[in-house]
Amino acid sequence: MIKLIKYELLRKQNNIFISLIILAFLELGILFGIYKGGEWILLSMVFIFTMIAGGILMVFIDTIRSYSFDLNQKQGYSLFLTPTSGYKIIGSKGLVSLIELLFVVIVVFGLMFLNFQFTKTLYYDQINQVSGEIFHVIKQSNVLPSLGQFFLFVTASTFEWFTVIMIAILAITLRKTILSDSKIGWIISLVFFIAIYSLMEIINATALASFGFIGDMNEMVQLSSTTPDPSVITEYIYKYLRIACALFPIYIGVLFYFSGKLLNKRVDL
Repeated sequence: MIKLIKYELLRKQNNIFISLIILAFLELGILFGIYKGGEWILLSMVFIFTMIAGGILMVFIDTIRSYSFDLNQKQGYSLFLTPTSGYKIIGSKGLVSLIELLFVVIVVFGLMFLNFQFTKTLYYDQINQVSGEIFHVIKQSNVLPSLGQFFLFVTASTFEWFTVIMIAILAITLRKTILSDSKIGWIISLVFFIAIYSLMEIINATALASFGFIGDMNEMVQLSSTTPDPSVITEYIYKYLRIACALFPIYIGVLFYFSGKLLNKRVDL
């Protein structure tokens, strides 16, 4: 699998270079908006949203495009002609997408830190006053997450994102198995994706219900209107983040199993 991962990363060199250029352009726009101030701050906000949402979406699209290309094009499909396991192929695709996501998160986080420092330098007095008031309110409300809670949120979010990736991979593999010669393969894959995603949502809702989700949500709504302390509500949130960290790896494992099993059939090689 190590060789497959290296192969995938080498193929993505041009995409990474283009992505860095786009990120640099967005970052210059953000810094320009901060420097100009006033209504130009809106430009910075738009570019920040584009950078974060676009980065995550880019990783998803790139993973699906790469996998679909390998299944449908003979030059890309040469990877599948090697005597290797379908599970290794699926695993390498998934791990590379995770590496891409971590790369995007680290770069974007670094740029956001740079933006904050730049803003703090330009508007030192205003930033100190506003940030001081914000942190005071957060500290008084007892909702500032601990390092463990922050890690819990990041882990649950990563597992959820990875589950969506595996659903898309299974949808594409399933389409290749059933209707390999269809000229509207992407539409069929999309239908399979929606169907599998909907099924997973039903399964997930059923699993959460077994942990008392409905009762907890009703109680949380009541508490939000009667209890001024938001930390009581955040306890429910962290409870289900912990449950998500337990459930999503199971979903990923099931999706991985069926995707690898279908790919092992060497459909239309």
